[in-house]
Amino acid sequence: MPMRSLVSGLLALALLGAWPAQVAAQPKSIPATFAAGATAIKPAVYGLEVPASAGRDEESEPLSATEFLRKLFGGLPEGKLGAAVMIDPSGVAVTSARLVRGLADVELVAVDGERHAATVIGRDERTDVAVLRVRTTAARLTAATLANSDDVRVGDWVLAVGSPYGFEASVSAGIISARPRVSPAGQYDDNLQTDAAVNPGSLGGPLVNAQGAVVGLTVTPGPRGSGIAFAVPANVVRRVSDEIISHGKVLRGWLGIVSQAVTPELASAFGAPVPRGVLVADVVDDGPAARAGIQRGALLLALDDRMLRGPGDIEAHLTRTRQGQRLSVHLWWHGREDTVAIVLGDEPEPYQKSRRAARVLGLLVDALTPEAGLVVVAIRPGSGAAAAEVWEGDIVREIDGQRVLTLPEFERATQRLTPGAEVTVLLQRGARIFYVVVPVVEAPTLVGRE
Repeated sequence: MPMRSLVSGLLALALLGAWPAQVAAQPKSIPATFAAGATAIKPAVYGLEVPASAGRDEESEPLSATEFLRKLFGGLPEGKLGAAVMIDPSGVAVTSARLVRGLADVELVAVDGERHAATVIGRDERTDVAVLRVRTTAARLTAATLANSDDVRVGDWVLAVGSPYGFEASVSAGIISARPRVSPAGQYDDNLQTDAAVNPGSLGGPLVNAQGAVVGLTVTPGPRGSGIAFAVPANVVRRVSDEIISHGKVLRGWLGIVSQAVTPELASAFGAPVPRGVLVADVVDDGPAARAGIQRGALLLALDDRMLRGPGDIEAHLTRTRQGQRLSVHLWWHGREDTVAIVLGDEPEPYQKSRRAARVLGLLVDALTPEAGLVVVAIRPGSGAAAAEVWEGDIVREIDGQRVLTLPEFERATQRLTPGAEVTVLLQRGARIFYVVVPVVEAPTLVGRE
């Protein structure tokens, strides 16, 4: 046999010998079945329903949870809100904060049909996480395991578990499509994106890995059929739930700035050599950043040596901090890089929400800071605000030419509006500032001093 043929034959045999080993290695990364993970998580996932006797707080009128889901999807069975996942066997569960907005009590329905009355003990609107506690239980309940979501990678397999269209304990599979992601409906910018199907009734349920451990809490679906949904990472869910149980709210450090993403054009305009970091668009007077000498137009490059890619990185970092903690801030200012120390403040309590505008314009606003303005937190379907395509998360700057940075200013600007009138509203959506015309479709109803 010619030497070349002999070598070719030996090489072919060597490759054939190696091939079965490569095939055998594949099941380690691509699960042959998700049965083990689905079996492990199902007993900890509950359908979330409104008790027949439940009443809603007036603040939730502009957009109840059922209205939100029906507007988004249509066809959700009456009384059903979504899903929840038990995270502590003593009876502590978590779900999406938007689903229980305005509710004090809910019902959790187990996969075997057993019902548990539960109390909403707290909500964190920033992350869209709510904590529930089962009021009475004779036995310890099956609870899910929260994974370390920092280990979750783009491309990892995940399962979304919930009760789509009322079909209890349904499972859909997908992958982590991207991270971090800004949720279209939330204020937290470090979410997981997945292509696992999240349908009506699955919102508020867990996103789990192939072993059944929770890597995220699904809080925002994409448009129908889009193959996109968003989940708050499990590590954030763990901290938020612990804080709510211990303190009744999430304790966060506060910088006292309004930030925005840096584009190449903005970087060039402010003299930065590369488009990185976060641009300071506003600074709260006498806030922590102002006391450290930070001004509008500064580019924050890093917090405690953690590089900043966008505003979401600031939010994610502050979620892990407390009042009084000292941060090292690396920034670009006046053509040079510098490092300053900031002692974080206590995040101010938001002002009471404006109910009058909810009836007059169909939108509910809340205060960010006295200098940062008002954020739209809810839109009532069929209202003037909905017709004008105002979005949750929009910042309201002016009403008919009047500046409205605080709730009292907002109340004064909307006090004399009458049905049939139209009002010009200046909005900010990200870096974009624009006007919309909002028709007044309801007469104002006074509900007491805000």
